[in-house]
Amino acid sequence: MLQFSYVRKELTEALLSYSKLGCNQIVTMAERAGQAADFLCTPQRKIEIGNTFITVDAEPVHCTEGRPYRGSSVPVSPFIFSQIAWRRALHVLPRPYQAWLHYCYGDSTSFTHQVDISRHLWEAFLVCVKSGESKRCSTTTQERIKKLVWLSVQETKHTINRGEPRYTSADLAALCGVENGNWRENYQPRWILLKTICEQIDREALIYVEQLRNTARRNRN
Repeated sequence: MLQFSYVRKELTEALLSYSKLGCNQIVTMAERAGQAADFLCTPQRKIEIGNTFITVDAEPVHCTEGRPYRGSSVPVSPFIFSQIAWRRALHVLPRPYQAWLHYCYGDSTSFTHQVDISRHLWEAFLVCVKSGESKRCSTTTQERIKKLVWLSVQETKHTINRGEPRYTSADLAALCGVENGNWRENYQPRWILLKTICEQIDREALIYVEQLRNTARRNRN
């Protein structure tokens, strides 16, 4: 069974530690180019024996340092490079999953990510309405619920990372401009549905990215 807490921890470290240092050419090559990544991780060469070719690990290249440069440093830390598998798997996820993982675990402020998450969540909500999982509502109520979509994304992220919700029912009723009784009857069930869908997106994205990472590791080995 997938340990969601483990995947969340690994993704958070992979995204936050790398974002603080910015883009690095070596890491970018390893993340986005499969052949480059394989070369960096396991360089190999072919040897001809008679009419047969065999593949063996390449020998390390030894060289001596010339004139030292005072400002030289390691291009990227071994810790960040070891997390490439997670970021590489994230790059091939569907856009809504990518957007959610970057936002929830990498603290991304990208407007594109916000749009992708909100659109995917709202479309999923409308599917639930059509299937009867949620009651149909008036146009006015639906427009107010639509304004709650991004807030439900923020609330779900806060709950996942902090372990508790941020807003009370009274807070949400005030934000919607409705009375508490109206909120409980017409809005709270739909608010709960929005957060439930968002939590499902989180679980699906975590399962998907963990499967891609494991598959890539098995193929490389």
